[in-house]
Amino acid sequence: MVGLAGCRSTQARDHANDTSIDKFQNNCCPNFVSTTLASAGLDYKGTLTADSDGWNRSRAAGINFDPPGPGSLQGLSHSDTWFNAEKQKNFFLNNGAQEVGTAGAKPGDLVYWEHTQNVGDYKAGEAHHTAVVTAVLPNGDILYSQHTTNGKDFSLTDRIGFSNQDGGHRTSGSLGRRRPGS
Repeated sequence: MVGLAGCRSTQARDHANDTSIDKFQNNCCPNFVSTTLASAGLDYKGTLTADSDGWNRSRAAGINFDPPGPGSLQGLSHSDTWFNAEKQKNFFLNNGAQEVGTAGAKPGDLVYWEHTQNVGDYKAGEAHHTAVVTAVLPNGDILYSQHTTNGKDFSLTDRIGFSNQDGGHRTSGSLGRRRPGS
Protein backbone atom coordinates (compact mmCIF):
# COMPACT_ATOMS: atom_id res chain seq x y z
CA MET A 1 0.00 0.00 0.00
CA VAL A 2 1.09 3.52 -0.71
CA GLY A 3 -0.74 6.48 0.75
CA LEU A 4 -0.42 10.09 -0.17
CA ALA A 5 -1.50 13.11 1.83
CA GLY A 6 -4.05 15.14 -0.08
CA CYS A 7 -5.92 12.14 -1.42
CA ARG A 8 -9.24 11.96 0.35
CA SER A 9 -11.62 9.07 0.62
CA THR A 10 -14.45 11.35 -0.54
CA GLN A 11 -12.95 11.68 -4.03
CA ALA A 12 -12.41 7.90 -4.19
CA ARG A 13 -16.04 7.26 -3.36
CA ASP A 14 -17.12 9.92 -5.88
CA HIS A 15 -15.17 8.27 -8.71
CA ALA A 16 -15.75 4.59 -7.84
CA ASN A 17 -18.74 4.30 -10.19
CA ASP A 18 -17.81 7.18 -12.52
CA THR A 19 -17.57 5.63 -15.99
CA SER A 20 -16.77 9.02 -17.54
CA ILE A 21 -13.14 8.52 -16.45
CA ASP A 22 -12.79 5.21 -18.33
CA LYS A 23 -10.14 5.97 -20.94
CA PHE A 24 -8.19 2.71 -21.17
CA GLN A 25 -9.04 -0.94 -21.63
CA ASN A 26 -7.99 -3.33 -18.83
CA ASN A 27 -6.19 -0.75 -16.71
CA CYS A 28 -8.82 1.50 -15.27
CA CYS A 29 -7.80 0.98 -11.62
CA PRO A 30 -4.61 3.11 -11.80
CA ASN A 31 -6.48 5.69 -13.89
CA PHE A 32 -9.12 5.77 -11.12
CA VAL A 33 -6.40 6.29 -8.50
CA SER A 34 -4.73 9.02 -10.57
CA THR A 35 -8.05 10.77 -11.21
CA THR A 36 -8.84 10.57 -7.48
CA LEU A 37 -5.45 12.01 -6.52
CA ALA A 38 -5.71 14.82 -9.08
CA SER A 39 -9.23 15.74 -7.96
CA ALA A 40 -7.97 15.79 -4.37
CA GLY A 41 -5.39 18.39 -5.38
CA LEU A 42 -2.18 16.40 -5.93
CA ASP A 43 -0.09 18.36 -8.43
CA TYR A 44 1.05 16.79 -11.69
CA LYS A 45 4.76 16.19 -12.15
CA GLY A 46 6.45 16.86 -15.47
CA THR A 47 5.31 18.80 -18.48
CA LEU A 48 5.15 16.07 -21.11
CA THR A 49 3.39 12.73 -20.85
CA ALA A 50 6.56 11.14 -22.25
CA ASP A 51 8.65 12.38 -19.26
CA SER A 52 10.33 9.34 -17.71
CA ASP A 53 9.76 10.70 -14.20
CA GLY A 54 6.38 12.35 -14.72
CA TRP A 55 2.84 11.78 -13.52
CA ASN A 56 0.42 13.76 -15.67
CA ARG A 57 -1.94 13.88 -18.60
CA SER A 58 -2.12 16.07 -21.67
CA ARG A 59 -4.76 18.68 -22.39
CA ALA A 60 -6.30 16.21 -24.85
CA ALA A 61 -6.59 13.53 -22.16
CA GLY A 62 -10.18 14.42 -21.38
CA ILE A 63 -11.20 13.40 -24.89
CA ASN A 64 -11.74 9.68 -25.39
CA PHE A 65 -10.39 9.62 -28.95
CA ASP A 66 -7.84 6.84 -28.62
CA PRO A 67 -9.00 3.23 -28.76
CA PRO A 68 -6.45 0.86 -27.17
CA GLY A 69 -4.38 -1.46 -29.31
CA PRO A 70 -1.50 -1.28 -31.78
CA GLY A 71 -0.65 2.29 -32.61
CA SER A 72 -2.39 3.50 -29.45
CA LEU A 73 -1.75 7.04 -28.27
CA GLN A 74 -2.11 6.11 -24.57
CA GLY A 75 1.45 7.13 -23.81
CA LEU A 76 0.84 10.51 -25.39
CA SER A 77 -2.40 11.36 -23.60
CA HIS A 78 -1.30 10.14 -20.14
CA SER A 79 2.05 9.27 -18.60
CA ASP A 80 2.72 5.56 -18.00
CA THR A 81 2.61 6.29 -14.27
CA TRP A 82 -0.98 7.52 -14.66
CA PHE A 83 -2.40 4.26 -16.03
CA ASN A 84 0.03 1.43 -15.07
CA ALA A 85 -0.22 0.07 -11.49
CA GLU A 86 3.42 -1.05 -11.17
CA LYS A 87 4.85 2.15 -12.67
CA GLN A 88 2.47 4.25 -10.58
CA LYS A 89 3.47 2.53 -7.33
CA ASN A 90 7.17 2.94 -8.11
CA PHE A 91 6.70 6.58 -9.13
CA PHE A 92 5.07 7.51 -5.81
CA LEU A 93 7.64 5.56 -3.79
CA ASN A 94 10.44 7.30 -5.72
CA ASN A 95 8.86 10.73 -5.22
CA GLY A 96 8.29 11.05 -1.48
CA ALA A 97 5.83 8.32 -0.50
CA GLN A 98 6.90 5.95 2.26
CA GLU A 99 6.00 2.36 2.99
CA VAL A 100 4.40 2.08 6.42
CA GLY A 101 2.50 -1.25 6.38
CA THR A 102 -1.16 -2.10 6.76
CA ALA A 103 -1.15 -1.36 10.51
CA GLY A 104 -0.60 2.31 9.67
CA ALA A 105 -3.34 2.56 7.05
CA LYS A 106 -5.34 5.77 6.91
CA PRO A 107 -8.11 6.97 4.62
CA GLY A 108 -6.59 8.36 1.43
CA ASP A 109 -3.75 5.84 1.32
CA LEU A 110 -3.26 3.67 -1.75
CA VAL A 111 -3.24 -0.11 -1.76
CA TYR A 112 -1.57 -2.21 -4.47
CA TRP A 113 -2.02 -5.91 -5.23
CA GLU A 114 0.86 -7.98 -6.56
CA HIS A 115 1.05 -11.48 -8.00
CA THR A 116 2.99 -14.09 -6.01
CA GLN A 117 3.81 -15.96 -9.22
CA ASN A 118 4.12 -15.14 -12.92
CA VAL A 119 0.62 -14.67 -14.35
CA GLY A 120 0.21 -13.68 -18.00
CA ASP A 121 2.29 -10.57 -18.66
CA TYR A 122 2.81 -9.94 -14.93
CA LYS A 123 5.90 -11.14 -13.09
CA ALA A 124 5.84 -12.26 -9.46
CA GLY A 125 5.96 -9.21 -7.19
CA GLU A 126 4.60 -6.84 -9.83
CA ALA A 127 1.60 -4.66 -8.97
CA HIS A 128 -1.43 -5.38 -11.14
CA HIS A 129 -4.23 -3.61 -9.24
CA THR A 130 -4.61 -0.55 -7.04
CA ALA A 131 -7.32 1.14 -4.95
CA VAL A 132 -7.78 3.92 -2.41
CA VAL A 133 -8.28 3.30 1.32
CA THR A 134 -11.60 4.92 2.24
CA ALA A 135 -11.89 3.92 5.91
CA VAL A 136 -10.22 2.01 8.72
CA LEU A 137 -12.67 0.34 11.09
CA PRO A 138 -12.16 0.12 14.87
CA ASN A 139 -11.40 -3.60 14.49
CA GLY A 140 -8.55 -2.69 12.10
CA ASP A 141 -10.26 -3.82 8.90
CA ILE A 142 -9.32 -1.59 5.97
CA LEU A 143 -12.04 -0.53 3.54
CA TYR A 144 -11.14 0.56 0.03
CA SER A 145 -12.81 1.86 -3.12
CA GLN A 146 -11.78 0.81 -6.61
CA HIS A 147 -12.71 1.04 -10.25
CA THR A 148 -11.93 -2.22 -12.07
CA THR A 149 -14.92 -3.87 -10.48
CA ASN A 150 -16.53 -0.61 -9.45
CA GLY A 151 -17.25 -0.42 -5.77
CA LYS A 152 -17.06 1.56 -2.57
CA ASP A 153 -15.83 0.48 0.85
CA PHE A 154 -14.88 -3.12 0.06
CA SER A 155 -13.23 -5.03 2.92
CA LEU A 156 -9.51 -5.70 2.52
CA THR A 157 -9.86 -8.65 4.90
CA ASP A 158 -12.47 -10.22 2.61
CA ARG A 159 -10.34 -9.50 -0.48
CA ILE A 160 -7.27 -11.22 0.96
CA GLY A 161 -9.12 -14.53 1.28
CA PHE A 162 -10.47 -14.24 -2.25
CA SER A 163 -7.11 -13.18 -3.67
CA ASN A 164 -5.22 -16.06 -2.13
CA GLN A 165 -7.48 -18.45 -4.04
CA ASP A 166 -7.31 -16.49 -7.29
CA GLY A 167 -3.88 -17.10 -8.81
CA GLY A 168 -1.72 -16.12 -5.87
CA HIS A 169 -2.38 -12.41 -5.41
CA ARG A 170 -1.21 -10.56 -2.35
CA THR A 171 -1.63 -7.08 -1.00
CA SER A 172 1.58 -5.10 -1.33
CA GLY A 173 1.46 -4.39 2.40
CA SER A 174 3.02 -0.95 2.36
CA LEU A 175 1.53 2.48 2.88
CA GLY A 176 3.13 5.81 2.20
CA ARG A 177 2.71 9.42 3.15
CA ARG A 178 3.70 12.52 1.25
CA ARG A 179 4.85 14.26 4.41
CA PRO A 180 5.90 12.80 7.75
CA GLY A 181 3.03 12.89 10.24
CA SER A 182 0.30 13.31 7.63
